[in-house]
Amino acid sequence: MEKAVILAGGVGSRLWPLSREAYPKQFVKFFDGKSLFQKTVERLEPIFGAENIIVSTSKKYRFIVQNQMKELGMEAGSGQIVVEPAGRNTLPAILLAIRSGGNGNYGIFPSDHVIADQEKFIESIENARKLADDYLVSLGIVPSGPHTGYGYIKPGRNLGHGYEIAQFVEKPDRATAEKYIDRGYFWNGCILFFNSENFLAEVRKHSPEHLSVYEEGGPAYGKVEDLSVSRGVFERTSRAAVVPLDSYWNDLGCFSSFFEVMNGDNGVFTNTEVLNIGSKGNLVMGDNGKLVSLVDVDDLVVVDTPDALLVGSKKSSQKVKELVNYLKKNEDKRVKQHTLVYRPWGFFEV
Repeated sequence: MEKAVILAGGVGSRLWPLSREAYPKQFVKFFDGKSLFQKTVERLEPIFGAENIIVSTSKKYRFIVQNQMKELGMEAGSGQIVVEPAGRNTLPAILLAIRSGGNGNYGIFPSDHVIADQEKFIESIENARKLADDYLVSLGIVPSGPHTGYGYIKPGRNLGHGYEIAQFVEKPDRATAEKYIDRGYFWNGCILFFNSENFLAEVRKHSPEHLSVYEEGGPAYGKVEDLSVSRGVFERTSRAAVVPLDSYWNDLGCFSSFFEVMNGDNGVFTNTEVLNIGSKGNLVMGDNGKLVSLVDVDDLVVVDTPDALLVGSKKSSQKVKELVNYLKKNEDKRVKQHTLVYRPWGFFEV
């Protein structure tokens, strides 16, 4: 038996005000009328089958997951949507999904990634399958250039279909990232593949306190700490391998990422109507059809929603999270809700 687990419980605070706590970035329909979550489902369905896709999410997103799968013509069956009782990061979420799905091979996929080449993606999954009897596999993204926003994977001994992982390294500075590229390191995209028995054995060895989530289910969430699967298992095990994924990949971690995935016209990357005079390299996004005019400005991020407007420099787009933290501290509802509020029965506008 083989299952795909989509991790869809994140908040996406660096894409505020498009992404809000009640309707985060994986469900926002940025491109072509489909969300990143829906594109992830479409990417996995031909490989695993719709009936073998498990979505791990929080209670407040459950109905969004159901509705967006219905829009794709898929009805989530019993056990296909696994609801986390609380946010505890990726290791507990994965353990709860395996408890629901049973023994077998598992692919673990974030819900908010852009992967351009489906054939290369399938090829990487096939190579990961060939190593799953002996290794916990991470798909390593072949870098398109030095990037300081991603962690890296140092490959070790060649295994034929991949490499043993010699080391996981944190986000580097520019000079270090250039060295990593020269030495053949991969970006860590947090896309995983493994056999559940091997994975549980490594959890028992390296993060035994979290095994209770698999054994007891939801009630154990109150007993375990927040822990990622990378830190809890993959960075500690001696059985980790990396399989290259040689495709354009983007996790849309901040607005500067959109310059790569959106088509630019006359110096503007946009999903709305823009009147541009003497400006270049600007991202303009809106959800209300409003005309946006730019005059002699460069490298800006302009994001317009009915209740919030963001204007900032492209190079500082990571700092959007600081705005979100400020709004949270002041209990501002605009950090949580759009003016359009979604409910299981539909939506209403504030």
